[in-house]
Amino acid sequence: MPIIEEFATGFSALPTPIPGRSDYRLLIRTGMLFRGMSVTGQLMSDGAVELLRLDIDHGMSWD
Repeated sequence: MPIIEEFATGFSALPTPIPGRSDYRLLIRTGMLFRGMSVTGQLMSDGAVELLRLDIDHGMSWD
C-alpha cells in the first residue's frame, strides 16, 4: 500500500504535526476518489511506525 510505503521509507522527511514530538509525522495526499486525506503516524520504541489516524476530505457538504 502506498501510504504504508511512504511512512516506511520517508518517515524522517514528513512534517511533525505536534511541536516537540518528533516521533509523530503527518502525510497529506490528494486522491482520485476523495479531495484529500491526512494520515498521522507515530514511531514506536521498537522502530515500527503505527498509523494512528486517517482523515478524509470527500469534498461534499452534508448540510
